[in-house]
Amino acid sequence: MVDIRQHADFSDYGRPLAAPRSAASRQTAAGIISMAAVVAMLTLSDSFLFWMGINYTALGGSLAGKLHPGSYLVLLAFLCATVPVNPVRYLGALLRTRPAVVVYAVVTIGIMAYCTARFGISGAAFINETLFVPAVLAMTLFALPQIWRRRVFLVALSLVALDAVIGLAEFVTRQRLVPYFISGELHVEPQFRATSLMGHPLKNATIIATFLCLLPVLRGHRATAAVAGLAMALSLLAFGSRTAFAICTLVAAIALARWYLVGLMRRQFSYAMLTGVGFMALVTPVAAVVVMLFLGQQSRIFETLRWDPSAQSRTLVLRAFDRLSMPEFLFGLGPDGIGRVMEHLRSFTILTDIENFWVLLLLNFGLICWVLFVLAFGWLVWGLLSGAPAAAKVATLVFFIMISSNNSLAVKDSSLSLFVVAMMGAAAYARLADPAYKPSAAIAAASKARRGFFASRGTTAPSPG
Repeated sequence: MVDIRQHADFSDYGRPLAAPRSAASRQTAAGIISMAAVVAMLTLSDSFLFWMGINYTALGGSLAGKLHPGSYLVLLAFLCATVPVNPVRYLGALLRTRPAVVVYAVVTIGIMAYCTARFGISGAAFINETLFVPAVLAMTLFALPQIWRRRVFLVALSLVALDAVIGLAEFVTRQRLVPYFISGELHVEPQFRATSLMGHPLKNATIIATFLCLLPVLRGHRATAAVAGLAMALSLLAFGSRTAFAICTLVAAIALARWYLVGLMRRQFSYAMLTGVGFMALVTPVAAVVVMLFLGQQSRIFETLRWDPSAQSRTLVLRAFDRLSMPEFLFGLGPDGIGRVMEHLRSFTILTDIENFWVLLLLNFGLICWVLFVLAFGWLVWGLLSGAPAAAKVATLVFFIMISSNNSLAVKDSSLSLFVVAMMGAAAYARLADPAYKPSAAIAAASKARRGFFASRGTTAPSPG
């Protein structure tokens, strides 16, 4: 008979004493380091690093400074979690239980090697940071108990709410916490937008909009979620993202309408509740007008609430394919080639950059590698959403709409890593909060997939669920 304790991660379900002491200590250390990595991603922006003298995205500086501190911590957490049990064998077990994340990592490494060989290190500099580190973070979190995934998620959510509050304060005072730098140059905008902890208005809006959609998982802390949600929703005005503001407004309207209709059909509303809903329906438009007058009157959202050159630039990026030869289209251009495309576009358009990461990746990788990446990327996201609550699926839709309107995943950025934390953390939170969830049954079901190497050596395999 196989001893289930030898290959099932009991600490995954909040019972760390059932696991060997060394395994529990290793998981605790890896969890703390993962938490520190997420804190670094949310607080050490490009602008802050440059302000501190580290040329993370700007030209020059040491080679060590070209990798974000959070990425170093992610790699350290992965080693801490897997080296004692042999990383290769851990990845083998993960390939059997969570193949999407391993395949995505392998595809990303292959594309990174291809771009380095074809275009030099500059052609692959962002791939490691933006696309590969999220896979390492996911593999690390899969090695940790569910309770640690929830802790990392709550820390990230708390910092995102703090980021929203700081953004509101910056917008009201017209003063930034950290100067706004882009590629090492001080950036001045005609309409003030807050930059807060994450350094760029659009990145702030993307991450806040994503986490805002995940607040429904906090069912046991509705008052806290409501306060955080209000601050996060208002902060979208401060960051000036019209896409985030419109999408989150639409999602909120649909969610409220659904809640109200379901309540009416099931006759769950009392007279007092119906009166309260009617009162809120009258007060909400007035409150919205007040917010627009006092907070939004100088917001970029309301000053440019029209199809302006910034919005037009999202469609003009398709002209980037006008002069591509078939080999360039199939095998990629690299950074130098993309620079030539931009020079051509600037000659007859108002474009200053290609604000679409799908187009940028296609130009950089070429069609063949791009298709491989999209398939692996889609499988990874599908795997992360397996068993996730409905709020996570809505948040995923919002995240993809947001990142498709900018170039965040084609430059050095931690947005995808934070998305991984959000999805895995929200799923863990919902699962642990579900009264019907029975850890013992999940362990028994997962044990069959863990026989072999892990059964004979007493190591911790990827956690089930």
